[in-house]
Amino acid sequence: MQACGCKRNGQSLGHCLTAAASLAARLVRSAVQTGPARGSHSFRTVTCQNGWLPGGRHPPAGPCRDPAGRRQPRVSYGEAWFGMAVGKKSRKKIKNFALPGVALVPHTESKVGAHHSLNPKPPGLGSSPPADRPPGNRRNYNSTSPPLSGVLASVVLLALPLDRHGAEIYSPGVWIDFFFLLILGRFNRARAARLTLPHFTCQTPLFMPVGTQGTIKGLTTDQLEDIGCQIILGNTYHLELRPGSQLIDDLGGLHKFMNWKRALLTDSGGFQMVSLLHLADITEEGVTFQSPVDGKPMLLTPEESIHIQNNIGADIIMALDDVVKTTITGPRIEEAMHRTLRWIDRCIAAHKKPDVQNLFGIVQGGLDPVLRSYIRLITDYAIFPPNFRDICVRGLVERNLPGYAIGGLAGGEDKDSFWRVVAQCTAGLPENKPRYVMGVGYPLDIVVCSALGADMYDCVYPTRTARFGTALVPEGVLKLKQNAMATDERPIDPTCSCMVCKKYTRAYLHCLVTKDAMGSQLLSYHNLSFMMRLSRDLHMSILEGRFPEFVRGFLRAQFPKGDVPQWVRNAMEVAGIDISECCASAKCHAPSIQEQPLTVPVPVDADGVVQQN
Repeated sequence: MQACGCKRNGQSLGHCLTAAASLAARLVRSAVQTGPARGSHSFRTVTCQNGWLPGGRHPPAGPCRDPAGRRQPRVSYGEAWFGMAVGKKSRKKIKNFALPGVALVPHTESKVGAHHSLNPKPPGLGSSPPADRPPGNRRNYNSTSPPLSGVLASVVLLALPLDRHGAEIYSPGVWIDFFFLLILGRFNRARAARLTLPHFTCQTPLFMPVGTQGTIKGLTTDQLEDIGCQIILGNTYHLELRPGSQLIDDLGGLHKFMNWKRALLTDSGGFQMVSLLHLADITEEGVTFQSPVDGKPMLLTPEESIHIQNNIGADIIMALDDVVKTTITGPRIEEAMHRTLRWIDRCIAAHKKPDVQNLFGIVQGGLDPVLRSYIRLITDYAIFPPNFRDICVRGLVERNLPGYAIGGLAGGEDKDSFWRVVAQCTAGLPENKPRYVMGVGYPLDIVVCSALGADMYDCVYPTRTARFGTALVPEGVLKLKQNAMATDERPIDPTCSCMVCKKYTRAYLHCLVTKDAMGSQLLSYHNLSFMMRLSRDLHMSILEGRFPEFVRGFLRAQFPKGDVPQWVRNAMEVAGIDISECCASAKCHAPSIQEQPLTVPVPVDADGVVQQN
């Protein structure tokens, strides 16, 4: 305020912000006109929430952060990609440059600059990243290439919404990265994206079946490919017990070991702190387990967890976190949150394969008995101090990890607390990184979490419930052990195109699940097919702009009497989806909570010039 003279001249802070936004707009236009010079920095500028885009497009949820992790106003749909010619003396200043209206983020730097372009044909589902070849008549340039300037060196996307377009950067001779999240579509907080991994390109939202020891019980990898499975989850603790991570490494990694050509994710082993609590002793060094196989002690430290996962070779690996039951309260929650942040630093230091494996951090912090409502989530932290989840989210984001998981849920907590924690965490995590809600497998939970901005899920529920003779259907579940199924000639789900529904009747499956192990295998196949189809439907409905209609249709099938649970109503209200027609109760109404700006919006015209009132 002193530097710009606002306080001295008695002018308001709003005037100061307006002037700053105007300066930012001029910088953008100047950079677009001049283009980058050789050796220049490449910046990504994000039009933030206090600078609305033409056409009144609303920004998505989630904060915008600069490279140091400092919180900036939230990202809007529009982005501009441009090069800025800067000298060595001014580079440091511009690198840390930030204004309320525009956040500048250094994106790529090379000795010869960076080639910026739209990619009209991004890698397709299941394909490898393409060679470094700019689209159209654009070309890569090397150390002998002349400096580029003008339009060829700058592609401006200020008028393009992120829900239909994505920008990718090509650098000389190298594809941008083997791991990136390209957001293809959006509805409010829900997003459909393409996640490129070393072994496979996935579509989100996605569900990951759990193969604890490198196998899905009763199914082959060919069958998993047939139903459209994109990622399988393996467990570090159990794989280390049998057959051992060193053996897996010696045999070429888990992909080759289990003959799986698509993506893999390995859990850190932290969940066993809860599931095997009676066999575990947790200290600052790590967690000591008593092996359920031979009774021998096993010390799992953050370093050892990463070492085991490096040997296994999964595309995504998880940091070891301090996991506590969701129903626990008191100082143990705070202890676990701070220890999780300390352990993530040890995991980062121990990670030997960051070029081929992506390390995700896990948000811990309990439910917080004074968990704030959505309105409080987007107000000033000075008025409402951050809770443990906020602190953990901030700490992980500062470490700039490839992705983030929300842990400590799906363990018996009430559903109202469940969705509020998901909403709170997704609002604080970066827009350009995957968000993984751990342990979630109920179809209703996945739809709600996707509406709140989550991308990835895992659970044993579809296969475990199959072993109990229960099939997943659009209306909920179908219990095939019931006597009424004994003479039913219909398929499990007439709308399902999986092999089981095409070939077998409910009566036949009723006979199998009561007398033959083949029944659980067939039901596992169907249930995972159902989950893969749900993932595809979520992705396509967001991409095609019909996500609200999909949600309403899903809820009508699940709750034909209109008895939608109150927690679902509350969550959809925050997600901005009107489900009043699905509810019998008059209390279920259209959304009244809107995405609120962190600061007062500064109106701008189509050229980015601030409009005066």
